[in-house]
Amino acid sequence: MKNKSNGLFAVSRVFEDQIEKLDPWCLIQITWRDAYDAPNGWTETDSYKPEDQIASTVGYFWKDCQKDYVTLCATMFDSELPKVHTVGNVTHVPTSMIQSIWLIEKQRSNNSERIQVHNPKARSRKPRMA
Repeated sequence: MKNKSNGLFAVSRVFEDQIEKLDPWCLIQITWRDAYDAPNGWTETDSYKPEDQIASTVGYFWKDCQKDYVTLCATMFDSELPKVHTVGNVTHVPTSMIQSIWLIEKQRSNNSERIQVHNPKARSRKPRMA
């Protein structure tokens, strides 16, 4: 594992190659070590047992948004592809905290094939006449 110091902390580069190869706006899942608090109040140091908090986040990959972070968005508009202008629910995760990256769907386009889902419980209603 190569580490590169940026003067403040050593940044892990394990996933740098993987991240660089990802297309913008592809759908990915990352697992990562989250920061967490100990229980509030007084803590006995002899009996305290910290445990890693591993989080999992799924979203559209906003490539090159912030250096040394993977940025995911929960919502974006296919109609804006390939140059997305509006996103929602943005999450930034430091690359040094990432445990794994899974590609779920390759880069989308504004003419991606859609799958029509039929809900058999949904009924088409005719307007009532007054």
